[in-house]
Amino acid sequence: MLTNRELTDLYRRLKDADVLSVYLDADQRDLAERHTWRRRLNGLAARTRRGLAGQPGAQAAFDAALARVEECLAAYDAFLPGRGWAAFASPDRLWYAEALPVPLPDVVVWGKGMRVAPLVRGLKQTRPVVALLLDRRRARLFRYVDGVLSEPVDMLPDVPPPDITDVYAAKRAMTSTGRRGETRADVRSNMAELAAERLSRASVDKAVALAGEDGFLVLGGTAEMIAMAARQLPKTMAGRVIELPSLYVTIPVGELKEALEVAASAHSRERQEALVAAVLDDARAGGLGALGQEGVRHALREGRVETLFVSRALREREPDLAEEYVGAALEQGARIEEVMGAAAEALDGEAHGVAARLRYRCPEVVGGVA
Repeated sequence: MLTNRELTDLYRRLKDADVLSVYLDADQRDLAERHTWRRRLNGLAARTRRGLAGQPGAQAAFDAALARVEECLAAYDAFLPGRGWAAFASPDRLWYAEALPVPLPDVVVWGKGMRVAPLVRGLKQTRPVVALLLDRRRARLFRYVDGVLSEPVDMLPDVPPPDITDVYAAKRAMTSTGRRGETRADVRSNMAELAAERLSRASVDKAVALAGEDGFLVLGGTAEMIAMAARQLPKTMAGRVIELPSLYVTIPVGELKEALEVAASAHSRERQEALVAAVLDDARAGGLGALGQEGVRHALREGRVETLFVSRALREREPDLAEEYVGAALEQGARIEEVMGAAAEALDGEAHGVAARLRYRCPEVVGGVA
């Protein structure tokens, strides 16, 4: 799946090119539904081609681009992989084709640039969920993305067992009064603490790197090690960490995968609700927020949008309008969030399904000057 940055780069590259955009609903597994995706594609492609009649060379260019897509689809028979499938092609090249983990509408569009709004739904699915499970003896790292859980990475303490042969269990004589010598237990405890801290630090650093700029981190294991890892996290992980003490280092893979799916879904909903609430508050206060169609359109024209929020209902209800917003946002390198659930209800109720977090306020109102 394309990242937001990769989608932006491809969108800009193909902005002025003739592009065939194809989206297919692949969420069928009943034997009665086999080959239905191909029949739907053929029908939509035929209708799109008929609409190009009278445009010199348009149908030939469309046929060439469709052939690129069909060549890729030849690898599939009864069913498509994933829950959705998308492709972008020009007459001379297939630019992108991939199965996606989310259902998509059936769309076949020919025109200048890519049709991108349906693809935004899958962007958040690519955010990795990294699980870091720790106790004092070892740490295990897993990475979950697009429904696939990676093999674990096992990490062990890098501090060797202490040599305590010369350490006495009793008090040792000192030249000054009131001081004690270290016992074997003291040495073991101190070395164990050092090993645990180093293990936690190394594991946290690796987990943060795996999570990247957008991923979530789930901390599990013993309570003391979860607390230690949480203290070592960088500020960049703020708002992207879930602590689940119910997860333990030796948890079965199937149980862990199910727990990560539930945790990631809940965290994503909470994150969207917080983001939308913040942008609504900012807009009401005249800060870094824009609401509604005209407010967002104005901010997009001025290149001030940092993050665009579009509700799923708006994309499904008015696909052309959603495409206008998403395309303009990609053109200026903005991030895009398609929101659902309570966040989408708030967006639909107050902002007609669209809002934006801004890079800066409109110059004429900065400092309250009209």
